[in-house]
Amino acid sequence: MKRLLILALLSVTGATATALGAQVSDPHSQSTAAPATATAPRRVVTLGGPITEIAFALGAEEAIVATDRTSIHPPRAQKLPSVGVYRALAAESVLALKPDKILAGSGLGPPAAARQLRDSGTPLVTVENPRDEPTLHAAIALLGRELGREREAAALSAKLRAQFDEVRQLVAGKPAPRVVFLMGLGGQLSAAGAGTQADGALTLAGSKNIFGAFRGYKPVSEEALLAAAPDFILVATHTATGDVSAPPDPQAFLRRRGLRSLKLLGAKTRFVGVDMGEFLIIGPRAGATTLKLANIFFGTAPTTPATTPPPASAPAASASAPAVENKEAAK
Repeated sequence: MKRLLILALLSVTGATATALGAQVSDPHSQSTAAPATATAPRRVVTLGGPITEIAFALGAEEAIVATDRTSIHPPRAQKLPSVGVYRALAAESVLALKPDKILAGSGLGPPAAARQLRDSGTPLVTVENPRDEPTLHAAIALLGRELGREREAAALSAKLRAQFDEVRQLVAGKPAPRVVFLMGLGGQLSAAGAGTQADGALTLAGSKNIFGAFRGYKPVSEEALLAAAPDFILVATHTATGDVSAPPDPQAFLRRRGLRSLKLLGAKTRFVGVDMGEFLIIGPRAGATTLKLANIFFGTAPTTPATTPPPASAPAASASAPAVENKEAAK
């Protein structure tokens, strides 16, 4: 189940994220231009975690009849029927629900299923998955028009702008802490490089990704981590708590991965646990998440030093993934 959650989240976030305020374009996105005002639909299928989160944040919950497996937030979304992972759909599972509108993140697939949905006669709106502040606001505005909730969209964007402005003020003129984001992929410990959503999230929060020289996720050795001597190690916790500030037990994390020598990093290196569903999706929670990370990086929130002794019964750094299990049960 944990592996499913990881792959599903990575399928949503795609390849890249950029610094706060940077413009991006996605050659694979086929965003549909919306009319000035769309009639509010009554039966909507949302495909993709960010799309579902935004739709819920706009108050369109009653119109949503199904989502996909990457839609794990808000928890209420997990109670809806799932049509699979939106990059590997069977079109029949979507059309059987008789939606009057389908809202999908960029990367809908496979191509044959996407063509079948487009040819079905049901309006299909493809929204570029948000990757930074400008594309987040663009997605909110488009979904607001398509759901007949433009006023709610404007309010949500205003709230996010205020949060991102607070982050900019917090990090302005301060040296960027050196940070690495680690997660388990294919049984190996991997670090996020350039062109990943994690790299973009780190940049948004005013930090420097110490493994930004390579692209994507790559296995990283103890020796490389020791040599890099990061100020912070962010650990994917795979929880659905949305708590980005609760530090994991570093000794449990080291034991689970067999990284015995990382304790040599000393008290300078701090561990921070991050919920993957919150950290790797740019959506309605992005402003608050970025602000919490910035507060951690710049000394206003608690963290755990790498040398903290373990308690008598140390909990695992990575919790189970009840969100995915619940989503499975709803299918």
